[in-house]
Amino acid sequence: MRQQANGDWLNDTVRKALREKARGLVIGLHANMRFEDGRDDGWERMRQLVIAAVVAFDGPVLLLHGDTHRFRTDRLLQRSHGLANFLRVECFGSPFSSSWVQINWDPEQARAGSASESHPFQVSTRALQ
Repeated sequence: MRQQANGDWLNDTVRKALREKARGLVIGLHANMRFEDGRDDGWERMRQLVIAAVVAFDGPVLLLHGDTHRFRTDRLLQRSHGLANFLRVECFGSPFSSSWVQINWDPEQARAGSASESHPFQVSTRALQ
């Protein structure tokens, strides 16, 4: 039931972004769905829905998640699916929470096309003070 609701939410979001001609799309969730593992687990359906959303939106997509508690940013679907428009950012988590992630959006840097790598999301880290 939850997976169906998550899928409906994602599909509705993509349809709204397309209808409103959004220049970028941000998907935020808690879990690391482990795209790079390619295993048949409880996240397989949601991984496929995210990939379909990236293809359907055809512009810059940012996936922001936590869960495995380490900072990283990559284009993890570029090699496996040819989706250069997809950027994943994993934020810090306990016990590595002495820093935070800042993401700036520059719509002038956004380009359409799932094979187009553009850089409208500027990702940096900041130490807590």
